[in-house]
Amino acid sequence: MIELKQNWLKILVFIVLLISCFFLIVVQVNSGSTATKLESTLLNLIQFFLSIGFSWLLSKVVFESTYKESQKKLAVAAFRRIKEIERNIERTQGYVNSAKKENSKSSECLEVVDFSLINARDTIRSSISDWEDIIGEELDIAEKIEDLVFEQRNSESNDNDKKISQEKFEELESEIEDLKSKLPAPMRRSLSKEDRAKRKSDAVAVLGKFMLENNFLELRGFWSADGQFMSNLRELNIGDQVFVAKGMAGNRNGSLMAYDSSQRTIGVITNRTGGSYDDFRYAMTTVFGRELMPQAFGGEPLIGVITEITEYNSETERQYFRVKVDRKLRSKVINEHPELIKYNKQIN
Repeated sequence: MIELKQNWLKILVFIVLLISCFFLIVVQVNSGSTATKLESTLLNLIQFFLSIGFSWLLSKVVFESTYKESQKKLAVAAFRRIKEIERNIERTQGYVNSAKKENSKSSECLEVVDFSLINARDTIRSSISDWEDIIGEELDIAEKIEDLVFEQRNSESNDNDKKISQEKFEELESEIEDLKSKLPAPMRRSLSKEDRAKRKSDAVAVLGKFMLENNFLELRGFWSADGQFMSNLRELNIGDQVFVAKGMAGNRNGSLMAYDSSQRTIGVITNRTGGSYDDFRYAMTTVFGRELMPQAFGGEPLIGVITEITEYNSETERQYFRVKVDRKLRSKVINEHPELIKYNKQIN
């Protein structure tokens, strides 16, 4: 595809040459038999040189455009590999920083490793900059996406109003997806992969921090009149045991559900991580180390106790409840997430 902004001068010359060729043809047709041999020869000679210029310019524009397209594919592939290396370095640096705070005998060695990792990240940024002449516009879009993702995460953690926070999250998500659609598929997949991994890790961190601080996890949920649940909250009281597992009710397929002792769905568990529900569900399975399938399918759901049941709200047609899962955070989860390692040291 020919880029108009970069080749506008060549395209202008091409149009001038094309118009000149047509004008020359018109002159030849009109002069016809009245033109002398010398005039005809000059007209043919001018037309010949115009044709050469026309062909050369056209081939040059097309060749440069094709060459840049092939170079762009190489640049995008390099960008994808560079981002994978950058993710690995960031992960390693997180572990190193966590280990440095233990003040062990290896701290001096870790300082050297950390310095080397910082230099490696600088090299990565320089490598990305080397491709700016070819995919400069795409790199600008990628940088804008990273800024929006950062803003999105801040909106999740800083906004006390969950409704406003969710609206802002969805607004930024729409803008991010719009920008991603302007990128080549390999770059789009690379950024999406990086973004998904970060969001999942952040979701695990939200649940993990709460469990580290309280040694249990509190979940919220609701029953609704149009939710098509198998039962309701009328027969339940504070202190009753409930089960939490994946399930289906109405249009909620694969959501985490609360079940009563008869394994009937009584409500849906709401997202408490601030991101997408898929990330919340991933965080729950990661924190507890299993898929949270219901007993009816041979699974092992979470066991919790109801700590609060609100009055039925006739306006929203919902009734909310809270469930306490009395479980400590597993050491494996802590050790696999540098942010949890750091937070665990802060509170202990």
